[in-house]
Amino acid sequence: MSFGGIKGMNQLFKEHPEILQNKHNGIFIWDNDDSGKDQLEHTVKMGFKWFNWKNIVPKEEFKMNADGTFRTIKDINEAVIYSDCFERDEKEYITLNSLMKYVELPDPIKVMVLNGNRKKIKNEKRIQNNEKNNLFLKSDRNNFLNNFLRK
Repeated sequence: MSFGGIKGMNQLFKEHPEILQNKHNGIFIWDNDDSGKDQLEHTVKMGFKWFNWKNIVPKEEFKMNADGTFRTIKDINEAVIYSDCFERDEKEYITLNSLMKYVELPDPIKVMVLNGNRKKIKNEKRIQNNEKNNLFLKSDRNNFLNNFLRK
């Protein structure tokens, strides 16, 4: 089942509260990006199992992106295309056994350790970007004033 983020998930729980009663059977596979990691922390705290992206890596021939940077597998579709981590059945669906190799029990501390102090890092990056933007705006304003006053 697929839905868009925490809001979609909460709507699903509202419509089907029995999911929360059976959360011990549930697994969330969020995308392997900042947003997915935020959502992962939320669902693990709720008691759901989770998909660990740590060992999902591209095959040798797909390790690099076209621009020369290292490829990070961002979602389950890319995992199927670029890695050989999953066995497939006769219809090319991922087998449950191969998927379950990457599923972890709900452990908020493990998730926090694995993801690091992302909130602090994100905040530091935001502050740095704001400082750069402010410097850029000031220099643009000063250049404009200098050019305007010269004429």
